[in-house]
Amino acid sequence: MKLTVKILFVGLLASVALGFAAQSASAAEVVREKCVSSGDWRTLETFWNTTVTGWFQSPPGAQIRVRYAAGWFGVNRQTQTLDGINLKRLDIGAWSKVVARMQIKVPQSGCVSYRLAFEGP
Repeated sequence: MKLTVKILFVGLLASVALGFAAQSASAAEVVREKCVSSGDWRTLETFWNTTVTGWFQSPPGAQIRVRYAAGWFGVNRQTQTLDGINLKRLDIGAWSKVVARMQIKVPQSGCVSYRLAFEGP
């Protein structure tokens, strides 16, 4: 009887520990909405020293990109055009040790919804 109780208790502790480990390893996701005006590139998010993935879908015809650093020495990566149907993904990784910005250029002023997933605990 005592051995059965000990085995059940150890199994319960293991399942609780695995549950906490799975939660801390998963990415924290947030949904954001920002209103942007048409014209030049607009910065939606600025990151530094982190790993982030962003998903965008609309508005159709909008362009998204990641810009690393700033000013004359900046570099643009992952430029994509949204079609309103498929999800487009922007990844920020090791290069975010310098400033990394997720930017959008919209054909018409309006609000943009997107999802961000931050890695780590």
